[in-house]
Amino acid sequence: MGNMNLDDMDEEKAGFLYVHIPYCLRKCAYCDFYSIPLSGEDVTAYVEALKREMLLRRGEIGTIRSVYIGGGTPTAIGEMHLLSLLDFAARNFSIRADAEITVEANPSTIDGPMLKTLAGGGVNRLSLGVQSLVDSELAALGRLHNGNDARIAMNRVGKHFDNYSVDLIYALPGQTTESWESTLREIAALAPPHVSAYELTPERGTPLGEAILSGRADIPSEDTVVSMYCLAVDFLEGKSYGHYEISNYALPGRECLHNLNYWQRGQYVGIGAAAHSFVDETRSANPGDVAGYRRALNSGKIGSAMEALEEALPVSRDITRIGETERIEEIVFLALRTSAGLSLKRLDKRFHKRLLAAGSPVIADMVEEGLIRFDGDRLSLTNKGMLLSNQVIVGIIRMLLPPLSEP
Repeated sequence: MGNMNLDDMDEEKAGFLYVHIPYCLRKCAYCDFYSIPLSGEDVTAYVEALKREMLLRRGEIGTIRSVYIGGGTPTAIGEMHLLSLLDFAARNFSIRADAEITVEANPSTIDGPMLKTLAGGGVNRLSLGVQSLVDSELAALGRLHNGNDARIAMNRVGKHFDNYSVDLIYALPGQTTESWESTLREIAALAPPHVSAYELTPERGTPLGEAILSGRADIPSEDTVVSMYCLAVDFLEGKSYGHYEISNYALPGRECLHNLNYWQRGQYVGIGAAAHSFVDETRSANPGDVAGYRRALNSGKIGSAMEALEEALPVSRDITRIGETERIEEIVFLALRTSAGLSLKRLDKRFHKRLLAAGSPVIADMVEEGLIRFDGDRLSLTNKGMLLSNQVIVGIIRMLLPPLSEP
């Protein structure tokens, strides 16, 4: 399935649906997302709750361009529950024939029959959490699978899906540039259509994050992490992968439509515990645990965020209207994460003047240092700029957003 153009989206309603499945066989040592062990949970009741929320929020959902079932580990709950959700969406909403339908999976939760059933049931893209092919690195992350499990899983996925992604993590405890290159080479030999390569972020409150931050676990030096990033860029681009976002690479036409919508600041509806949404310049978040989520549904406190704001309905979601300053920050931050960069047409004349001012030392210095480039009306980060993306983007935003009193 080729990459679809986002320019013809219906702007009035969200055409991108995210469904959160919080269950995992076991929570990984580095994971900061909301997830809980599957054992003992009433999955059927949760799936039915997801369907109820879809109907309650019908007014926010337009013709669906993408469904992304993430987690957690969605495949941990079995293919029948997943296909039940997709069938429900198909019966109650309009889904484009060329819609991207993605399910996240881990090597330890899939087999050939499951993959065949998912592919036959309408799933056309799989996102596989491999992370590494080195057993010691996987053990440090607390993964259930080993390198051989991942190899078997990737081969199975490739037999049933012509569009899939492999997720990797670098800057791991005990990882070397050599072991990272070995993983990249082996992954590229299988030619998955899409590769995501994320730098490990030690998060407070996670077992691995606390071990790293307290000095009980060592991660590669900053210079080594830079080398790992540059190695991924050079190696994958050399294998015909387009580096289309800071952490994402795709063969031509295999970019993730769902994530492109996020980075282009498109509207989306998130269904489920801890799911986030963005509709009509309003961001909202569902209760961050299954019990709280189900209580909110049962008490009538989940529905359209727009109706809640306009009619003062009782809601249990965090709901925030986006102001002008936050809107500009989001446009710049999200667009500059991508290789396409920021179209200056998305900014009004006040911001044009600041970005293109001949005497702007911030912009001039960044251009001279090889961090940013202009191509017509489009501003983008270079590969060097992507490596330093946080400080570069923050510098541009600070330059754009002093008091905007001039015309």
